[in-house]
Amino acid sequence: MKTPRSITRHGERQWNSERRLHGWQESPLTALGVCQVQWLGEALREVAFTAIYTSPSQRTRTTAELIGAHHACDILPQDALRDLCKGDWERKTREELRQREPEAFTAFWSRPHLYWPVNGGESFYNLRERVQPFLHSVLEEQKGETLLLVTHAATLKTIMAFFDECPMERLWETPAAYPTGLCKVVIEEQKPLIELYGDISHDREWANVQGRS
Repeated sequence: MKTPRSITRHGERQWNSERRLHGWQESPLTALGVCQVQWLGEALREVAFTAIYTSPSQRTRTTAELIGAHHACDILPQDALRDLCKGDWERKTREELRQREPEAFTAFWSRPHLYWPVNGGESFYNLRERVQPFLHSVLEEQKGETLLLVTHAATLKTIMAFFDECPMERLWETPAAYPTGLCKVVIEEQKPLIELYGDISHDREWANVQGRS
C-alpha cells in the first residue's frame, strides 16, 4: 500500500520581503503570497486529498483554506506543525541579529545542532521533538490516505529530515524551502521515497524571473 504525503510552506508574507525573522508571531500573506498559494492550489486541483493538516498560524491557515477550496476535505489545525519559536528574535531583521548576537546567529544558520536559544525560543531539537510524534501518528493511523501538510520553513525541513534521515547538523544543507515549495513523500512498506523537495514549478512569478535571466 502506498501512502502519499505532500508538504508545503505558506505563501510569501510581509516579513519575508522585509527579511525579518518569523516564528509564532503573525504576519499576513502579501499579494504575491496569495497568488503563489492560488497557483499551487490549481496545480493540486486533481489530487484527492483526504485531509489537510495545517499549523494554526494565520499565514498557514490562509494557505490551507485557499488550497482546500478545491477539495472536499477537512482542514485540521495541528500545533505540532507550528513554526520554530524564535522568542525575542521574532520581528528582528537578520542584519540586526547578526550584529547583536553574532555567535548565536551563526549557529542558527550554519550549525543548527549547536544552536541553543537564550531568547525564550525553541532549539531545533525542541522542534523535532514535537514534530516527530505527529508524523508517527499520521503514518500509523492514516495509512493509504493522501494528506497535505501546510507548515513553515524550519518545520518543513524537520519533517523532510525525518523522512530522509538527515542529521541535525545538515538541516540547512537540504534544498531551499521557498514559499509554497512543494514536497512529496510516498511511503511503501514503511520505506519513504522522496519524489519532490521544494518544487516551485507552479510559481508563475518565479518562472517569469527565470525566463528573463
